[in-house]
Amino acid sequence: MARRRRSALPRRPDTSNYGGLIEMRRCRATGTFVGLYDTVKADMDQDTPYATVCETHGQNAGHNTLSRARSSMAFPEWCEDCHPKLYK
Repeated sequence: MARRRRSALPRRPDTSNYGGLIEMRRCRATGTFVGLYDTVKADMDQDTPYATVCETHGQNAGHNTLSRARSSMAFPEWCEDCHPKLYK
């Protein structure tokens, strides 16, 4: 039986106690996890109903619509630490 190769990327964090989390994805471009939150349920200090958060660096951005927040998850140029990796 063949052995499974372990990925060099970190495993998905345990999200069982992430209040207000709608979904979490790994960004293909940076390898980091990005979470999409309902700001009211997550008790975040945002003026917008949704926020995307780089779970590795803690940077976040607010969004007015769910579709705009989801599209922002794929390319987190709003995270200052991920930004240089996106534009190599």
